[in-house]
Amino acid sequence: MKDLKKHISNIFLEENDDCDYRCICPFDKYFMEKDGKLYLASTSGLIELVEIKKSSNQEAKADNGKPKLTLVPRKIIFDIARVREYGNKKYGDPDNWKTVEKERYRDAAYRHFMAYLDDPTGVDEESGLPHLWHWACNCAFLCEMEDLK
Repeated sequence: MKDLKKHISNIFLEENDDCDYRCICPFDKYFMEKDGKLYLASTSGLIELVEIKKSSNQEAKADNGKPKLTLVPRKIIFDIARVREYGNKKYGDPDNWKTVEKERYRDAAYRHFMAYLDDPTGVDEESGLPHLWHWACNCAFLCEMEDLK
């Protein structure tokens, strides 16, 4: 995102993805946002500095209708990566999974899911990795292969 900087009495404010504006100065704790406006706390009360207007302007960043991937829990990505690393060592080809029939992934996903239901802390005997991780990886393969839209 292109930074938007405003200079107000030697104080720079930067628009970013995490909040409306962030003070780039040693006085962060003296700023607050209330009712869409930015204020400086002082001994005489709150002094309004600049009005904050959140923009959903699609001209600046056209992302309407695109998935918000930050909603996906990150741990599942790491878990699937561990299973993929194991598979890459075992089969020697990171794209080997693409040559396997969907039915075999369905069966594998079902086996790992059943093993997980029987013992939520259980691990695959061969890989030593949790059945839940293997199930997630098989589901990821199936999601990619099915290409459901």
